[in-house]
Amino acid sequence: MINKDEINKKLLELCEEGTELFLVGGYIRDIFLQRECFDKDYAVKGESAISFAHKVAEILEGHFVLLDEVHDIARVVLPDKKNTLDFAGCVGQDINLDLKNRDFTINAIACKIEKNKSELIDPLNGITDLNKKIIRIISEENIIDDPLRVIRAYRFAAQSGFSIENKTLELIEKHKSL
Repeated sequence: MINKDEINKKLLELCEEGTELFLVGGYIRDIFLQRECFDKDYAVKGESAISFAHKVAEILEGHFVLLDEVHDIARVVLPDKKNTLDFAGCVGQDINLDLKNRDFTINAIACKIEKNKSELIDPLNGITDLNKKIIRIISEENIIDDPLRVIRAYRFAAQSGFSIENKTLELIEKHKSL
């Protein structure tokens, strides 16, 4: 399904030699939850995500938006102005490290996009948590690095009907002042 998506096919054609492209986060989560999703998040390994997003905007006739130059993050708003594609450099140039730096296990699932196949990557058991309807923080450091994740936990719980697991609730309580 993912490797047959027309946008993903075009993105693969734009990849330089040695570049790897991963669909990550909420889009993968929403596929498992069978939800409609209008934004796709990609981790780019092997070339600048900002440069890649520039190429994507040009080929898809979208609008390029620089989100964070320091962290190599950009967005392409597609011509329908409804769908967006976000591109971020793969943290540490390793998809497993990238996933460990995300907020919750349900958002730390990736799919490597390749021409004739797609490989699911789930090192933190996010699919298990999706099936159990549990929101689980990946690490305490991730809350400290981005305190808005405290609010996101409650938003995900409210939107999805999921439960926040106890250790995550304890960490939220501990760091709520942030």
